[in-house]
Amino acid sequence: MELISFVEMSRMNLNKSRTRKRNFFVTSGITIILLLSVFSVWALKERNRAEGLNIKVLAEKFNLQLLILQSMIRLKESDLLNMLILLIQPTRVF
Repeated sequence: MELISFVEMSRMNLNKSRTRKRNFFVTSGITIILLLSVFSVWALKERNRAEGLNIKVLAEKFNLQLLILQSMIRLKESDLLNMLILLIQPTRVF
């Protein structure tokens, strides 16, 4: 009788141990999935923010190019010719 009781106790302890291990791995897996999900959401938000900033930078770039073109149009022809001559001349290296 004592031996049967000991075997039953051992079996119950073994089942408890297996249950604890299983619960640990399930909880760990769920935690990892949640962390990766949070990271993915953060990364998507950052990508959208970066794309928005890129659009602003491109708009500023085009505005500056437009201002340069407008200022070039206002220059006199002689000034434009002088600028072209300076650009065309080969540079000398001393």
